[in-house]
Amino acid sequence: MHDMMDFLIKLYGAIGSLICHQLPSRTIHINNIPLPLCARDTGIYVGFFISLMYIYINKRNKADLPPDIKSTLILCFLMLFMIIDGGTSYLRIRETNNMIRYFSGAFFGLALPFFLIPTANYNPMIENTQKSLKSTKEIIFLIIANLVMGFLILKTGVFPWVLVSTISIGSLIYTIGRIVFTVVNHTSALKRINSVFLVVGGTFGILLILFCLSSFVLQPLKALLLSDLRW
Repeated sequence: MHDMMDFLIKLYGAIGSLICHQLPSRTIHINNIPLPLCARDTGIYVGFFISLMYIYINKRNKADLPPDIKSTLILCFLMLFMIIDGGTSYLRIRETNNMIRYFSGAFFGLALPFFLIPTANYNPMIENTQKSLKSTKEIIFLIIANLVMGFLILKTGVFPWVLVSTISIGSLIYTIGRIVFTVVNHTSALKRINSVFLVVGGTFGILLILFCLSSFVLQPLKALLLSDLRW
């Protein structure tokens, strides 16, 4: 059991390092083990996961239209929360903390599936009628779900490390794969080739590119930041 846990910690940590600085002070710990993504990124992908599950449970994974204007504006406002929090903290206008980082990320991630899913399914040759979101009441429900989930992760430790980590890393990989699927689905020349092969290959290709960027850019920056903090 311990060997499997150690393996997952290393594996998820390696995947998380492809997109995240993983600074200890900005990372949530469960049972003294840091999650593979920082607080904000964890929030993004947990929020993404909750909305994605909501879409699949309600059988809207074939939706071909984004939400209406009113719902879109609300979702954009939720996404703006993370941009403001991240921007003002990086510019040192104000201080932030892991709770704010997590929830600003969660509200950002909440919105993403409702645009990502219909982007792949939209067909300009036919009338698209299936919206990914039906009403603003659903947004309120998802906000409450994210608040409850965040509280349980941040304050109670009721969810084990492996569950939260699997949700966040799984959602990250799904997001990359879904973007590749969208490109394949809207590129007529690629439709002639096995789409599963292209999506899997494209996803691994992007992960490889991210690995190179992480090794030569992100991790050196992380080491520099940590050395500055020691000073």
